[in-house]
Amino acid sequence: MKMSQAAIQRRVYRAPSQQVPVNLPSAGVSNVQGLGFLVLLAFVFMIFSRVFDMYLSNLHIPGISDRIMAAVVIISGAFWRPFQTAIGKRLLWFTGWMLLGIPFSVWRSDSVYLVTHQWWASVLVFAAVGGLIVDYRQYCTSIIVLSLALFTLALFCFHFGTIETGRLAMSNRSRFANPNEMAQAMLMGIPFWMAIFKRSEGLGRRVVSGIVVMAMLYIIAKTGSRGALISIGILYLVLLYHATIVGRAGLLLGGSLLMCSALAFLPTSLKDRYRTLFSEEKFEVQDVNESGLLISANTSTESREHLFHQSLILTAKHPIFGVGVGEFTVAENALSISQGRAKGSWLGTHNTYMQVASETGPLGAIFFIAVLIKSLKTASSIFVSTRGKPQLRHISTQAEALFLSLVCLATTDIFIHAAYTMLLPFLAGMATSLEYTARPIIAKVSGPMPAA
Repeated sequence: MKMSQAAIQRRVYRAPSQQVPVNLPSAGVSNVQGLGFLVLLAFVFMIFSRVFDMYLSNLHIPGISDRIMAAVVIISGAFWRPFQTAIGKRLLWFTGWMLLGIPFSVWRSDSVYLVTHQWWASVLVFAAVGGLIVDYRQYCTSIIVLSLALFTLALFCFHFGTIETGRLAMSNRSRFANPNEMAQAMLMGIPFWMAIFKRSEGLGRRVVSGIVVMAMLYIIAKTGSRGALISIGILYLVLLYHATIVGRAGLLLGGSLLMCSALAFLPTSLKDRYRTLFSEEKFEVQDVNESGLLISANTSTESREHLFHQSLILTAKHPIFGVGVGEFTVAENALSISQGRAKGSWLGTHNTYMQVASETGPLGAIFFIAVLIKSLKTASSIFVSTRGKPQLRHISTQAEALFLSLVCLATTDIFIHAAYTMLLPFLAGMATSLEYTARPIIAKVSGPMPAA
């Protein structure tokens, strides 16, 4: 017997200990959109696990998949839907401002290449995530695939990672080979695995998700990323703020145990590197193999301060369109020579926000930050609207995980320059999809959702 349209609309998504009604389109998911969603899942796993950086890299599969994804998004007709949202409009403003600034770049051809290749791929990820996920089931599936991809990346870090410089890295085999970027990827994944832990009722799943979180924290500790350490502290404080009284007691106990474990098992050189966050004292080690790590720790802060000052000067000298997308190193070299130095640092800003400000101007930085803030507000609004409602606990957990992942991204971006990667567009696309798929469910259960 065929189901009526009303019966289809009453179908539910079964989550642990509750039932959450799911908005299913009247015609279901079209064949093109269904195929596009499968392509999206494969794409998400590939770009976050970096599996083809490790194997079959000569086949250029990521580049081919970009083109396949673009074709699927366009054919499905879903390309423009995410750009009609507040987040999408802000992303379009930032993209348009980057394009307007190309004629004023200090190296126009290089800026054109970065915008049409790296940033185009990032915008495509936003369009695919925001357009091809059409119901809450698909959103949850996407999160599971993302979590598995980041767990796979963690396994690659263990298998291919080396500590030749005292910090865990992958010898440029991967997009996340750099210690700071590796730590950022792990931090993005931790909230989603924590959500899996909270949603799981069986002991086995909780044990597995807990082990994954501990493994990611171990990788972060081995990278020696001081920015990641600050991000973990902020994540911990937000978790304490969100938690119940019992949850706070557990977090305090768990945090104490982790701190004791770190003090007991981390190498002295890494602990001294982390201590430089709180002291200007220059530490020394006896092991000659660890001297490079301490030298790096002692000079890193000075280098970051110098680059921060240089980025401020370049932003002031180019207050409208900046020095051009991706051209900070070139402009900083010219600035250093004009200041009487032999040459520039030829390093990035080590700060995403100053990278955007110096390369696209203050207005470009405002557009970029607006995308981040609106994504945070969207996830926070959904979390607040569903918190404390048992029938919406599943959505509340997902919204909190997305919010925490965005918080980790926003914090780590202070310490690395990764403005044009697909990390922010991807999480912004997930925020767009969560709002699109969860809002009808929340409205059914508790009425219209309040504004962010």
